[in-house]
Amino acid sequence: MLLRIIILVVLVFSFTCCLWRLGGRSTPLRLIVVWVGLTLLSEISAFYLAAVYRNNLAVFHIFAPLLFLNTVMYFTSISPVIKNKRIGLSLGIIGLTASVINSIYLQPIHTFNSNFLLFGGLCICTMGFIVLAEYAKNFDSPAPAHNPHFWITVILLFQQVGAYFIYILIRFLELNHANPSNITTAYYMLWMVGVISYFSIGIVFVCFPVKKTIYE
Repeated sequence: MLLRIIILVVLVFSFTCCLWRLGGRSTPLRLIVVWVGLTLLSEISAFYLAAVYRNNLAVFHIFAPLLFLNTVMYFTSISPVIKNKRIGLSLGIIGLTASVINSIYLQPIHTFNSNFLLFGGLCICTMGFIVLAEYAKNFDSPAPAHNPHFWITVILLFQQVGAYFIYILIRFLELNHANPSNITTAYYMLWMVGVISYFSIGIVFVCFPVKKTIYE
């Protein structure tokens, strides 16, 4: 209960930072505002369902594909390669289809949709590394560290890579009937990755002024 309250507080902080001077923000940054807002709504829904029905797994089936599509749109909006080669469009269609198939046939809505979360994480990591590769090749552009999209990409990669390996670890522990305390520790690690990521997004919006940046 306390951990979920903490993550809600962090998300409220981040969302408040994102809304600051929203009118002057570019479309990609507004997509991140939507991403944080959806994440906050999903956590509130999960908190309510866990308290009332003792099962909040349906929340992940509903919000995971929405957050995935939002992230795909974000990377498409900042990356010429992802946009021009239609990587984002392809992954968005495949991801949405995979989510529906997984929720209907493989992992019903009352179970944890780890299959889609792993697939979506892999797709997001792929796009994130493409964006970082573009920064590395664009020597004529301002330093990446001066661009909010560089830091947002790094944060999203940190979150997805961290969550990806922790999901694999949890699955491995469950299959091997590990000590419940070890599985609990893995979930604490997943929680910490989320807290750091959401807090960092808010800091990025505070630290960078409203202005046009590379790729925009």
